[in-house]
Amino acid sequence: MRFFAITSVVLALALFAILFGCTQGVENFSLNEAFAVKEGAVYQNLSAGLSVKVISFADSRCPKNVLCVWAGEQGINLLVSAPNFEDTNVYLGETTKVSQTIDFKGDALGFTLVSINVDNNTAEIKVTLTPRDQVACTMDAKMCPDGSAVGRVPPLCNFSPCPGE
Repeated sequence: MRFFAITSVVLALALFAILFGCTQGVENFSLNEAFAVKEGAVYQNLSAGLSVKVISFADSRCPKNVLCVWAGEQGINLLVSAPNFEDTNVYLGETTKVSQTIDFKGDALGFTLVSINVDNNTAEIKVTLTPRDQVACTMDAKMCPDGSAVGRVPPLCNFSPCPGE
């Protein structure tokens, strides 16, 4: 009988370790505030219904004692998810794409790389959500082949398509 009790306790502890010890919890983040992230972790903002997973870190820096044409950069790959939203990959690099904005249900969802250290797979990012009616685009215009002009439209401030496109 004693053997059965000890075995039950050991099995229960092992099951607990498997279920909770090997998975990383979901951490909450606030919009418009920088927060630390690490590889494999998932971060959520409940008010926006938004989830950001850190997929991987990238390091294309030039190795020591090697002559390179480009110095390279450190970067981070993110996967952005939400209900009724197609999962979207976002890459932030320390020189090529320090910030990126995507269309998030008609609003502008911005990502900014604040700092990164691929040697220990950590970074600090900032996520902002700007409602479509608060996005201001520049007033430049694109000339279309038919001679008409189109302007930029929120939330990403891309040019409207030309007639016939």
